[in-house]
Amino acid sequence: MSKSKKTYRVGVISDLHVGSLFALMSPEVKKGRKGRERQTVMANHIQRFLYGRWCEMCKHMNKDGPLDVLINLGDNVDGVNYHGRGFGTWTTVIKEQVDEARNLIGMIEFKRIIGVNGSKYHVDNNMTADEAVVSHFTPAPKSMVEYEPEFGTEVVATIGGVRFHLSHKVGATSTIHRATKINKEAMMAELNKEKYGKFDVLLRAHAHYYRDVGTPFNRGFICPCWKIRDDFSQSGSLAWDPDIGYIIFTIKDGSYDWEAKIFRLTPDLIFDEVIVK
Repeated sequence: MSKSKKTYRVGVISDLHVGSLFALMSPEVKKGRKGRERQTVMANHIQRFLYGRWCEMCKHMNKDGPLDVLINLGDNVDGVNYHGRGFGTWTTVIKEQVDEARNLIGMIEFKRIIGVNGSKYHVDNNMTADEAVVSHFTPAPKSMVEYEPEFGTEVVATIGGVRFHLSHKVGATSTIHRATKINKEAMMAELNKEKYGKFDVLLRAHAHYYRDVGTPFNRGFICPCWKIRDDFSQSGSLAWDPDIGYIIFTIKDGSYDWEAKIFRLTPDLIFDEVIVK
């Protein structure tokens, strides 16, 4: 594979889940149609914390100028939450969720965006909310001949000589062996390299926790998220403990390094604790 002498900076974000009361949101959001229906929604303390960390991330990503590539691994919005009949959301209007996701991602400076589709429960299908978000930042092609696919259920991208496989879903586990699923992906990529070609990096999301696994052949990553424990996870296990954060890759001469930033959560953000004195 040909190498490039240029240094590439690649940011990776995923699972914003905009629309959830437990996920990322600006301090104030205008919702509703113009005029009499217009309403201002104020962020709660969870969302204010997440927005503060998001601003820190944007400052980090933007400090050396625009990223060469921003990779978006899906579930940008929370959707209508039809199992909960909309419970736990500040809006079930997909356009309002999409608009806010675009606003937040627009705080990052980047030259190019590559995205994949999240889970159908959250972003639906044909067309998906994730595609509506990502396509907002992707210039319309002048012709189909010049078109390069930058969104899909899976995307293969070679950046500076490093070959990535991007997809949203990876199996989540409530056991302590959280690297097992992404390790399986990495090994399957190597076993099928005659069919698929060799992948250097596999990026996944969905599980809401961060893991990276290195093999002698490649490395797999599960990207952190921007949503804390919601009503669904609260009804399950304490094993569902999300990591909030992002990844930045630096690529040069066909080699790469990375930095994963995970923000610390505190009990007051996760629980409404009852104290009896």
